[in-house]
Parts: sequence; C-alpha cells; structure tokens
Amino acid sequence: MILSPHELAPLMLGYLVEGRGETGRVVTTLSCSASIARQARRLGCDFTSVPVGFARIYREMLEGDVLLGIEEYGGMSVPSHLRERDGLLVCLLAVEYVSRSRRSLSALVGEMRSRIGRMCYTRRDVRMDSASTQAFRMILPGLNPEAVAGMSPVEVSHADGLRLQFEDDAWVLMRPSRTDPIVRVYAEAPSEEERDELLEATCDIVRRGM
Repeated sequence: MILSPHELAPLMLGYLVEGRGETGRVVTTLSCSASIARQARRLGCDFTSVPVGFARIYREMLEGDVLLGIEEYGGMSVPSHLRERDGLLVCLLAVEYVSRSRRSLSALVGEMRSRIGRMCYTRRDVRMDSASTQAFRMILPGLNPEAVAGMSPVEVSHADGLRLQFEDDAWVLMRPSRTDPIVRVYAEAPSEEERDELLEATCDIVRRGM
C-alpha cells in the first residue's frame, strides 16, 4: 500500500500517542492536511500551525514540548530523537506499528479514517508572468473573498499567503512562490467534488487578481 504524506502523518501521530504513550505538541505548516489537526484534536494534543518552511518548525522544536513536526511534502521530525526530518525513523515506526498491532497497513489506515474522517487534498501551480505574480503578491494582504465556490470562510489567515478555512474543515491556500513566477494553490475537503470546486474557484481568484 502506498500512503500519501497526508495519511502517513496522522497515522504516525496516532501510533506515537496511543501505541507508545508519548505526549507533546504537534507542529505543521499551513499547507498540511487537516487530517493531522483532526487527529491531534482526537488525541488531545496541542496543535500549532506555522508558515511554510522547515526552519519555522525547527524554531518551535527549540521551544520544547513538540512531539511531532510535519511539513507538507511528508518530512517528519520526532525531536525526542532528532530535530530534523527523518524518513528512516518514520519508516521504522510504521513497521513497528504494523508488527505490534498484527494488522495490515491498509487496515490501520481504514481504522484511522473511521475515527477522524476522510479528507481529499490537492495542489495546483498557477503559472503567471513575473509582473502578474508580483502584482498578486502586493494585493494579497488585502484580499478577503466573502465566499469561494459558494462557501463562506469561518477563519482567514494572512500568515503565509491567504488561507481560508471553512466549516467542514475544508480549506484553500493561495501562496506565491518565493523564487518562481508561480502562485501555489492548495485545496482540501471531505470529498473530491468539493475539493475540486474549491480548487477551480481559488485558481480563478488568482488569475483575476481580485
């Protein structure tokens, strides 16, 4: 079974807390799946979301009391072992989880989904010329759409681009690249249909620059 980072991260969080009795904060970047926040709430873990970049997660780890640090591409750090992304350790923990539970990885993922629900994640890069990308970057701090795909946001963050959170844990993020003439658009929702509607509507906002 091939797991996406958005499934592996909450699965490992569940094992660390329920299987190994560990405690602490969970730190993710703003572009990580809402499944991680759902799992953290279920387990009673404090949750911190920071702008994109492992350096921000690292600063949180230096403050202490961090159980797991996670970034969008699947990099995970267990600071009690090493304050750095450690794919080998995560793989060993996954093997240990399967061995101890005597269940298949797919069964463990299915059990997790039954507890925290399913979220569907995607990202699209909207390519623009340099001038348009810079113009969008300039208007972004004042951009606050009242609705996206007919859904009204319940929470707005300008901490890193523009992130809109909706009632059902769905969210979108518009974030200009720091190095390329690209605006990265993220969307996640409980269903593929809702996710795709949010993605298309958000990409239209980026292209229109409104």
